[in-house]
Amino acid sequence: MVKKFLLALILIFFASASYALDVLNKIEVILTSELKPVIQSETLIITNAMHVKDEQVNALIPLLLKFTKMENLFLIHDAVNNPLFVFVYDSASDKAVYISVVDNEIKYFVTENFLATSITRNDDELKDLFQGKAMRVLPIIIGWKKGIPFELKNSILFHDHFCPGVTSGYWIAKYLLKNFPLSQGQRYFVISTPPWCKDDAIQTILNTTAGKRNFVVIPISEKSKNCLKDEAKNLAGIYIKYSPQSKSGEAIILEFLWDDLRKSAGVKEGKAFKERLKMIEWMLENDNQFEKFVRVIKNVQLSNVSIDELVDVNINVLKKFDLWKCQ
Repeated sequence: MVKKFLLALILIFFASASYALDVLNKIEVILTSELKPVIQSETLIITNAMHVKDEQVNALIPLLLKFTKMENLFLIHDAVNNPLFVFVYDSASDKAVYISVVDNEIKYFVTENFLATSITRNDDELKDLFQGKAMRVLPIIIGWKKGIPFELKNSILFHDHFCPGVTSGYWIAKYLLKNFPLSQGQRYFVISTPPWCKDDAIQTILNTTAGKRNFVVIPISEKSKNCLKDEAKNLAGIYIKYSPQSKSGEAIILEFLWDDLRKSAGVKEGKAFKERLKMIEWMLENDNQFEKFVRVIKNVQLSNVSIDELVDVNINVLKKFDLWKCQ
């Protein structure tokens, strides 16, 4: 009985190893065939390989590094139960190769002149391209070609896509680090209200997370936004330089000037994908102007107060900081 059990385990192991090897071999054959010649410096690879549960993930990264440099490998965040995918963009030929492993089978798609033709496609056409991944990878390609700052790249990987919202969080974090650096014994505590994509960049760059109890999210409904005082209409969160030992610090209440940004970038208000791409490009090209779009609403000195007292479920922190006009 024991021998049969051990034999079954051995067979399962070799079957699994054979499957993984087969998948890796197929991926290598596809990429070798489509990328001629291989120029690592001109090849971008985006994959969720480090986050999904798949048998060949550990061996896949060394394989991909045959086709690109480490700095051009974007290991993007994803849910653990999602299918493995590998997207490869060859900037020399403007060719895109999309590979996915679905139900233990490889599917792949190749598009010539990918960036050039994508500009002419409408949103519905892009949504159907590469199993819905085209709109996820296009902004990253554009950013990669222009050059994405290190902190922003890390934010994009965590956020799982590149958008103006996550870039606004990168700018807010830069603003805080430049104008409100921490003193000895202090740490940042963030009250995200209202939340948007910015918060994934802020968590990544400032190392503030809910699990470490220095990041709290307080949503504001569209109806409740009418209760914000006029000076808080562009509210972008409350950022506290806090000393746990002395229970003191400074609350910096910031706004983000989206209307000014859209005007500067020549972008129309709305959710059209092409407009978002235009804003991403402008923000990358004008990264040094970030301070023009982040502004302090007010500073509040804190003494002898715990963070828990500020964000307790029974307290409206916006009212406490005199940002709320409703009863």
